[in-house]
Amino acid sequence: MNRLILNILLLYIATSTYAQFNPDHDAYWGKSNVVRVDLLWHSEGANVVAKKAGNVSVVSDSRIGLNGKWELSTPLLMDVGRPMINAKRLWFEKKDWYFGTKFSVASAYTGMRIAKNHHNTHIVNDSLDVPVVVEFGAEPLISKAFRSDPNCSSGNEYLILTGGIGLYYGHNFSDFEQIQSAYHFLANRSATLTEQGVRMRVKFWADWLATNWLAVHGGAAFHWGMFRRPCAAEINAEAEFFITSKFSLKAGGALSFANYTTTSHKVGAVPLFDITYYFGSSQKNKNGLFDPAQRNLQRGAR
Repeated sequence: MNRLILNILLLYIATSTYAQFNPDHDAYWGKSNVVRVDLLWHSEGANVVAKKAGNVSVVSDSRIGLNGKWELSTPLLMDVGRPMINAKRLWFEKKDWYFGTKFSVASAYTGMRIAKNHHNTHIVNDSLDVPVVVEFGAEPLISKAFRSDPNCSSGNEYLILTGGIGLYYGHNFSDFEQIQSAYHFLANRSATLTEQGVRMRVKFWADWLATNWLAVHGGAAFHWGMFRRPCAAEINAEAEFFITSKFSLKAGGALSFANYTTTSHKVGAVPLFDITYYFGSSQKNKNGLFDPAQRNLQRGAR
């Protein structure tokens, strides 16, 4: 009997220790979301999602990975008023550094047409037709990932810092143009969406895995462009709550600070509420020994 009790204790200690130092094994069986090592990477980062993986969101960017080097994304809700398609290329990664470029094509034609049909003179000049303006953008990105100790945890990223400089050019295919909006939503982008012009955005972004079920995203961006009082600052903050390893709820918002001459308010605010579904397999973890892929568990490769 004593030998039986001793064996049971030894078995309990062994299994509890295994679970303690291999939390992503539990995640593989659905107890947390650690198995999806790409969840922390925001569309603002330099990395791309794995092949045939991605997410579907209502407000945020919906993404799909093409081949481990390219991803396509678009903000579905915004596409109603401002159709946009993004293509991000991961050029290379070295250790924990990632280098990529995000290309974009957008237009505000549909949104201005809707505003004109509803006679919203704060957004469009009712006496003018809506010009056909297409914006082309390119944003070089560099990200630094910080990972946990693989000996006592999953070895996944827990913090990602990103910097980027976006350059945007709007080409007006019409013989007329619109004026700057009288609303202060966010930092002014009309220089490349309602007339022919250029603008630049410099951003600093951070993604932090606070717990296995909470990720915090946010950053600051500074805008310059060919519009009145050109310099503007924008602050974004998002809290993403993972209900399961596939579904998340997001809450947050954005603040804009600018001394626009066409608006009475110098501060603009936009709330953010979103739901996201993640599909496909994530990229491989880089922690070697403690990667479930090394234990013959199926897990998507980059």
